[in-house]
Amino acid sequence: MTQHAGNARAQVGVLAAVDGSAAALGAARWAALHARRHDRPLTVGCAVQLPVPSGAAGSTRTDFLDALRGRCERALGRAETAVRGVLGAEHPVRTVLWEGPPIPAIRAAAGDADLVVLGDRGLGESPESAAGSVTSALIAYGVCPVAVVRGWTGAEEGLGAGPVVVGVDGSAHCTPALEFALVEAQARGAVLEVVHAWSDVPLTGLDEPHLQWETIQQREDAVLAESLAGWQEQFPGVTIRREVVHDRPVRHLLRHADDAQLLVVGHRGRGGFAGMMVGSTSRALLHAAPCPLVVVRDAGGH
Repeated sequence: MTQHAGNARAQVGVLAAVDGSAAALGAARWAALHARRHDRPLTVGCAVQLPVPSGAAGSTRTDFLDALRGRCERALGRAETAVRGVLGAEHPVRTVLWEGPPIPAIRAAAGDADLVVLGDRGLGESPESAAGSVTSALIAYGVCPVAVVRGWTGAEEGLGAGPVVVGVDGSAHCTPALEFALVEAQARGAVLEVVHAWSDVPLTGLDEPHLQWETIQQREDAVLAESLAGWQEQFPGVTIRREVVHDRPVRHLLRHADDAQLLVVGHRGRGGFAGMMVGSTSRALLHAAPCPLVVVRDAGGH
């Protein structure tokens, strides 16, 4: 049964936000697969936002609200059917209808969630739209990891067979993303590919005498190996492959993501600051990632 916001709190687990779009429905199925893999409950939510001024005539407002509520109820019904096809009848699934703008509603619910799952675009947004406004806002101001499900039809029966890919840059901001990726690689029985970029400046093609590539490469290989050593002990069953690159990481991450089942990045990089919305790497990947992308915030990113 669909709950309305304000009812007794229930365990959220994995939170999938839907709006009736095909992208959101596919994302809900991905969320169900993720919830099944981690044995977590699934919550599916939809927001009713009135697209008319609050001072409009009461009868018109009521008519609009009823129509929008009905549309959300239908979207939730379709999503529940889809996720039940993945999870079966016994897995805990809850649907919730929020009344009001989606961003604050999802953000509030996400405070108790393990992961928020969103489609890469919503109703009314063109196929060329890289990420919907709700998606961008939740990544910028959310309170837990956000999965943006791209390259997903909704017909898949599993999360995929490729590697899990994570981007790191040596800053503390990337530690939560690395841990998330390791947990996922272990849960999925996947190889973890770690892409380490030591510079944010595009250096490819430069041949300056003072840029001693071999020395820098050896140094950064050692830095990455040292940073991974403790994690490898915690996740001994995960095979870790690593690559050090010496320019902006986006194109390298996209290359690795071509056959990946998941791409994980931090919310902001080495040059980030507490009030920064979204780092350049995560923002660029929202436009181009060929597989589901998870953006993980660090503790200082709220």
